[in-house]
Amino acid sequence: MRKSFLLAAVLLGLLAAPWGAFATPYVEGEALVVFKKASGSTVTAASVERGSESFRLAALAAASGARVAQAYGALSEAGDGVFALIRSETRTAEQLVEDLRARADVLAASPNYITRLMREPNDLRYASGDLWGLKAIHAPEAWDVETGSTNVYVAVADSGIYAAHEDLKANLATEFCRNFTQINEKTPAVPSDYADAHGHGTHVAGTIGAVGNNGLGVTGVNWTTRLIALRVVGAGGAGLTSWTMDAINRLTSLLRTRPQMKVAALNLSLGFYADIAPSTVQSQRDPLWLVYKILDNMDRTVIVVAAGNEGLEVGKPALYTDYRDPANPAFKKGQYCYPASFIGLKNLIVVGAAASDDRAAAFSNWSPTAVSLVAPGVDILSTIFPNADNGGVPFGTWYGEMSGTSMATPHVAGAVALLASRYPNATASQIKDALLKGADGNRNPVATAPTNRGGARISQYGYLDVKKALDILEAASPDLGPKPQPEPDPGETPPGYVPVPMTPSQWTIVRGTPDAQGNTPVTIRVPLSTEKRLLSVSVEARGLDSVRATILGDGDASSTAASLSVASLNYTLRITGTVAGENLGTAAIEALSYRLEGDAAGTRFPLGATGIPLSDMTDRTPPLTDPNPRQKSKSGGGGCNGGFFALGLLALVFLPNRRR
Repeated sequence: MRKSFLLAAVLLGLLAAPWGAFATPYVEGEALVVFKKASGSTVTAASVERGSESFRLAALAAASGARVAQAYGALSEAGDGVFALIRSETRTAEQLVEDLRARADVLAASPNYITRLMREPNDLRYASGDLWGLKAIHAPEAWDVETGSTNVYVAVADSGIYAAHEDLKANLATEFCRNFTQINEKTPAVPSDYADAHGHGTHVAGTIGAVGNNGLGVTGVNWTTRLIALRVVGAGGAGLTSWTMDAINRLTSLLRTRPQMKVAALNLSLGFYADIAPSTVQSQRDPLWLVYKILDNMDRTVIVVAAGNEGLEVGKPALYTDYRDPANPAFKKGQYCYPASFIGLKNLIVVGAAASDDRAAAFSNWSPTAVSLVAPGVDILSTIFPNADNGGVPFGTWYGEMSGTSMATPHVAGAVALLASRYPNATASQIKDALLKGADGNRNPVATAPTNRGGARISQYGYLDVKKALDILEAASPDLGPKPQPEPDPGETPPGYVPVPMTPSQWTIVRGTPDAQGNTPVTIRVPLSTEKRLLSVSVEARGLDSVRATILGDGDASSTAASLSVASLNYTLRITGTVAGENLGTAAIEALSYRLEGDAAGTRFPLGATGIPLSDMTDRTPPLTDPNPRQKSKSGGGGCNGGFFALGLLALVFLPNRRR
């Protein structure tokens, strides 16, 4: 028996928005700024966040009557400037930005805009299970070739993801999920609280990567691709651009510290409106454009963004002010939709929405030049979180429909991940190029929004066709590499298998002295034996930061693949990192990824459902106090000298693990 429940959307409901509801489209008294780097200086993430550069940053902010609210270390280290959010109690946002843009030591400045989810209101309801969108993009045909890979990730910058969802939990990369939202200035974000506070992010995640072939609910474009929740939107459907910048700062850090990590796509089903025109020169004066440019330059992640739901032309000024909420309009006449209007980013894909009859969604923003692709975006069935407050849906409802360019965007992000699973060596620009060339130009509907008075098409290239994009990569780029090897089943012993101890007591841990912030350095060791020479290994961990894995060969010396003898197939893996105080009881090593001699690609080895907890490992931390002071006093030469010697050894062990 089918039942339908109409769910009230809260696209413009800002009851739970940061610092209350806003009459302006940005946070008063705040500005995002990119300062020029000091001549001849070396900027690192550590120096910006708590080192010498942080003092310079404070002085630069003070020169405009402001203070540093947040510094973005990874972006500053990777980019051409020093990125920060500054705040003033005496100056307006407009005054701050005007002053900053006039300064010779400033590369870019903008207000801290409020972002909103790109979902059409009043169109979420429980449905029967007709996944018409996956058929429309030819996903079933693509699944004959590829269904996804656990070595490929998609970052979902949204309202969070409901981690306990029956169709999502197996694909959620909890070790990388983070929350960047704040209730107010005095209440900092709780990084581990990435749970969906709205419902939007869970729905988006299901289209990208709900578990396939499990006999439950729905499936995503990918059956196994792993999802990273970056919560940048609050319960009211709104957030701040500084939160998005914080999330991309985190993503940038992950990519730089994990060169082999494949974060194929960043899904941004959100946006904001601003007065700045999207010319290259003006866009480069916007800090958020510079943030996307850093990610773009890495050529590892396709940035997939929603075109917007206002029925406006992307890249052109709005023809009128938002009439739906005159007191708090989502946009005003003359403003532009961002990030969809950004230009000069080679790996940006802007997505418009279509209905099941192949017509353009009436609400969808459009442009025959600025919108890249069109994808299913009306009545899209996906995962939702079973919360009694979720628009009136009874507790226990796991699936529902939503409409909007927010729903079209994850079809494309999912397609990116599917292509990256099949061709792991393909760059982001190669994957984007295949998607655009593979689009069906004959299914490129005329935009049905009232603002389209000239009969223009909704997008530049047409309808997303994931199977044709796979075919293009197959034909044109055979050197992109084969699909990564599937994860080994811990109960099987495939050729070249690396036996990894699954008993925590076989893993040893040495703990260092916590720093002033309560971060404890740790060194973990575990024996490995292989059937072929071990070339490389990386580690996935939960609650462990600055993780580094080193292969130790004969004599316990740090070794490279070239220096290890072929006969030496017994190794020790040394893992170093830091654990925050609140994570000491829950931190764990979750998986190893390794490559053996003769293998074209790596293999990921999961360490059980919960990993190997650090708290259960054999603790070999040397005592910091003399366990037998009487005996040492008799020997004459022990005492203080011996104690300082032990502490010196500890300092040598953990010196390489300090943040630089």
